[in-house]
Amino acid sequence: MYAVRADGSPPFCPTRLACARPVYASGPVSNHGITQQSVLTSSGVWIRGPMHVLWEEWQDPSKHKRGLAVYQLVELASNLEQQPNSYSNLEQQPTTALDSIRILVRLTNNSYSMQTSPPASHNVAMCDGASPAPATDDAVTQPSAVTLLHVLTGPLLWTAADFAAPESYTRCLGPRHIQELEAGLRGFKHAHGLDYDGVSRRSFPVPGLASLLARTAETLHEGCGFSVIRGIDASRYSVQDSTVIYLGLASHVADKRGLQDRKGNVLAHITNSKLWDVPMEQRHGIHSSHALPFHTDMGCDMLALQVRQSARTGGYTYLTSAASVFNHLLREEPEVVLTLLTPNWPVQISNRKTRHYLAPVFSIHQGRLLVSLDPSRLGPHPASPDEGVPALTLAQRYALGRVSQVGAAFELRLKLEAGDLLFVNNWALLHRRDAYQDGDLTSRHMVRLWLRNTQLGWSIPTDLLTPWLAAYGEQSRPKMRLYPLQPMSTYVVPRYTTGSAAFVVEDTDESDTEPTIPSTLG
Repeated sequence: MYAVRADGSPPFCPTRLACARPVYASGPVSNHGITQQSVLTSSGVWIRGPMHVLWEEWQDPSKHKRGLAVYQLVELASNLEQQPNSYSNLEQQPTTALDSIRILVRLTNNSYSMQTSPPASHNVAMCDGASPAPATDDAVTQPSAVTLLHVLTGPLLWTAADFAAPESYTRCLGPRHIQELEAGLRGFKHAHGLDYDGVSRRSFPVPGLASLLARTAETLHEGCGFSVIRGIDASRYSVQDSTVIYLGLASHVADKRGLQDRKGNVLAHITNSKLWDVPMEQRHGIHSSHALPFHTDMGCDMLALQVRQSARTGGYTYLTSAASVFNHLLREEPEVVLTLLTPNWPVQISNRKTRHYLAPVFSIHQGRLLVSLDPSRLGPHPASPDEGVPALTLAQRYALGRVSQVGAAFELRLKLEAGDLLFVNNWALLHRRDAYQDGDLTSRHMVRLWLRNTQLGWSIPTDLLTPWLAAYGEQSRPKMRLYPLQPMSTYVVPRYTTGSAAFVVEDTDESDTEPTIPSTLG
């Protein structure tokens, strides 16, 4: 699958811009002529190039059938109505629209409006002639209810070049800060022992760090969307004490900790433990040393990672701005943006009655762009292809590829060290990692939290609520909230093995994540 652009300037002066309805056509490719630049809709409206064509050859033994998806950003001239019916030699074929017909209007201020209308059938014809038929209002839509898509602005719009110096996103703790952390640790243990779920802003006061951590929270929600806290010497503390410090600092950035599975685990371990003998191909992506593609942890507000150990080689974490990806695609391939915004992406879940739900992967809500995207959770799972989960469409597969490609062009590589804490706005940024190799005696090991700041947290659109409620909703509260200090000693093979982030609502009654471990170890 690839995109072909057939650019051609029309022989008339454009005064308005619009987009043809996306349709599928099938038949010998010669009937369509990828270089053609005119489309006739069923209502008799001619629309002209430049044309965006996506096509894929099916594995048909006859090699005659091909799928052709036409998305045409077109120029309409005011003198079209004066043009006679001078076209000829048309080859018309019936085609069926995608699951919805989307109409795009490009405005003079470089923004776009979108309307979704019910499915319908259309006839499409292409020709090599130049003269279009008379235009009607069907080509330049004036919908009553549209979503206006503007080019995004603000601090969440960035590229790696904006952060050439790591100091621009790293907050380094000094000796006084460390002393205060250790005082907070002693005070908490004296009052609460090792009740990890009891760690909060109130039970772990750090007045000298409060302003720094408040600025971190502001950066995550209204700034660039990520921050690294550095300066904690991991070798100085036991695993128990290190966990309390992590939870204490995180509670001042975001006061609510989400669940990461149905059993009630609040901590998750991202590592390839040397204790595990299960082949990596049978594990979650987070429990392997394989590279992970750009994704978000679906349902999570704020992602926090504590670095216990780094890899010997590789294993870098990469971030990219969803706003930068959105703007690039909106300018260059607006049809891809429409695909990403359409709430028809099948997301896998493990509910025994319902195997998936439909949602967008990009959403505009209250003026913000939110992204919920894990490629391994979209479409049918390879191990269970017959469970009724729809396959991704050609347009959806292409859109995923473009998000990954454009995201890589803007990505920032982070070189994290043992003891670092990374905080990421999981709605605004996508992240990925390299493949890595561990040392003979060490393993790359990160400890993950899913956080929400109840004062600064973004409003979540209804389409994206399913995984969010599983993580933060009151109705999903388990009997116990668990804080496993170490990875499971014996790996339990999960039902789903390809997920990047181990999607929270994937668990069946036989949960495939961390085993039940008391929350007050030590």
